Amino acid sequence: GGVGKTTLAREVYRKIQGHFHCQAFVSVSQKPNVKKIMKDLICQVPCKKDFTEGIDTWDETICIAKLKKLLQDKRYLIVIDDIWSISAWDAIKYAFPENGFSNRIIATTRVVDVAKSCSHGGNGRMYEMEALNDPHSKRLFFKRIFGSEDCCPDMLKQVSNKILKKCGGLPLSL
Repeated sequence: GGVGKTTLAREVYRKIQGHFHCQAFVSVSQKPNVKKIMKDLICQVPCKKDFTEGIDTWDETICIAKLKKLLQDKRYLIVIDDIWSISAWDAIKYAFPENGFSNRIIATTRVVDVAKSCSHGGNGRMYEMEALNDPHSKRLFFKRIFGSEDCCPDMLKQVSNKILKKCGGLPLSL
């Protein structure tokens, strides 16, 4: 973790969300609560007030069916962040109708098999994140710590290099 998957997904989401009728961003985590995930998605998609009436009593199956109905006639952008298992993806993917509107689902995961499962079929693609190289790590670190991409006080150069080495190019560590 810490390579910047969520940060990249948020930035892509922010930049392209205007091209969709509706959009939603949810985090899944290691122990997903599918009903809660579906409710979070439903609450982010614009709908009539009476559509969510009784939402607190809905079970997982009803939540999935309701979200599918809500998205059926819309072009949607959904980000599923931090999904850890194929079974979690299998549980939620049925809520996303294939309605011919060029929808987009972005999933972030640190598990390659989960990424393959999320991108299987249709025209899905995987993008594997990599750690920053040394010059990029140094620029990010210096900018965060010293306020300038190329400025490090002489007395802190040695300790800065040790910190950079320990961080291994992971932006979250920097």
